[in-house]
Amino acid sequence: MTDTNRKLKRIRVLERARQSRLDQEAIALAGIRTRKELKASELKTSQTEYLSGVERLNLLRSSQVRENLQFMEENLDFLKAKWMRLFRELQEVEREEKVQLENLGIAHQELKSVGSLVTKLDQQSRLELTRAEQKVQDEKTIERSWVGNNRN
Repeated sequence: MTDTNRKLKRIRVLERARQSRLDQEAIALAGIRTRKELKASELKTSQTEYLSGVERLNLLRSSQVRENLQFMEENLDFLKAKWMRLFRELQEVEREEKVQLENLGIAHQELKSVGSLVTKLDQQSRLELTRAEQKVQDEKTIERSWVGNNRN
């Protein structure tokens, strides 16, 4: 086995490891995006609850009957706090997504660089093989030529 083939074999192992890392980063990104969609859905629901609570409170304030006004205001404060908490959580998940996208990009770049090295070494290996074959053919031609000249 030539030196180039040994290098190529080691680099292919590294290439598989980099591909595995890229796959893991992609799976992690998919998980983060699923969480993001869930948080966005929860946020939308919370927003709708809060806005409908504001409308109900405004109707209660404008009416003559003001029963449960304190309770409605406290409930509305709770809904607003929930909405803001979900908004912050969504922002945090978006930051995680951004970091994970960067990690995925780095993993992709690393795989790409190893891939180009594999291509280069593969071409070099083929060139060495072609040269070796040509050398064997040349030696056979010289041998036939020498044997042919010595018979006469």
